[in-house]
Amino acid sequence: MRVATLLRTFGVLLLLWPVVPPLLHLAKLHELADTIAYPWSLTCHRIPDRTLSIFGSLMPMCSRCMGIDTGFGLGLLVGAPYKGPKWLWVWLAVATALMLIEIQTQDMGLHPIWHSTRALSGFLLAYPVGAALTAIADR
Repeated sequence: MRVATLLRTFGVLLLLWPVVPPLLHLAKLHELADTIAYPWSLTCHRIPDRTLSIFGSLMPMCSRCMGIDTGFGLGLLVGAPYKGPKWLWVWLAVATALMLIEIQTQDMGLHPIWHSTRALSGFLLAYPVGAALTAIADR
């Protein structure tokens, strides 16, 4: 199996990760849901106010981590655009600046928790990395 195919498969799994545990909780498969959500307990604060609820259960990660997860997953799946390392570094610099602005303005109390901007800032940071990996593997 080609590396790019493995990366795309992993991308699909990442895209499903935020919704699978809540679906499993809905089906009363709590232990399986907790097992699938466990890795995020090691890396994400999962503060309830900063975590989206779907199907009556909190996602296994906060909204920013959900953006990182889905951005990386979609990037792996699509594998485009990738226009070389200089373009990637510029994108990452801009995305990092936007994320830091969003974090700082939220922490300063200039706006409430906006799940949309939290998810978007994570998505914009992670998408190009996933896209670059698959694009390079396709070569």
